Amino acid sequence: MPEYPRIGIVVSAQLPATEFAAYLRRIEQLGFYSAWLVDDFCFHGGFAQAATALAATSSLRVGIGVLPAAARNVVFTAMEVATLAEMHPGRLTVGVGTGCRTGCGRPVTGHRAR
Repeated sequence: MPEYPRIGIVVSAQLPATEFAAYLRRIEQLGFYSAWLVDDFCFHGGFAQAATALAATSSLRVGIGVLPAAARNVVFTAMEVATLAEMHPGRLTVGVGTGCRTGCGRPVTGHRAR
């Protein structure tokens, strides 16, 4: 049996919440391997979207990228990730980083080049 490439899709951060579950089910039906969600200021929350996506689909891998570490409590973040990973084994990937350099279209102060 030939192995097919694993192709994922980035879900628009501006997708209306009322259309989210149906959109993810359709992504799965079309054969996508993974769906990547945005977790950043001024958009829908990444954990709520991931929980909905995982519950609405049966095999689609779901990624949250990138959780802005400075905006999240590490203990609660770990708890949410662990819960989703336990409820949907092998289907969740989470990226953690600084997020983006803009917030709601405005520059974020305090960033330094590293």
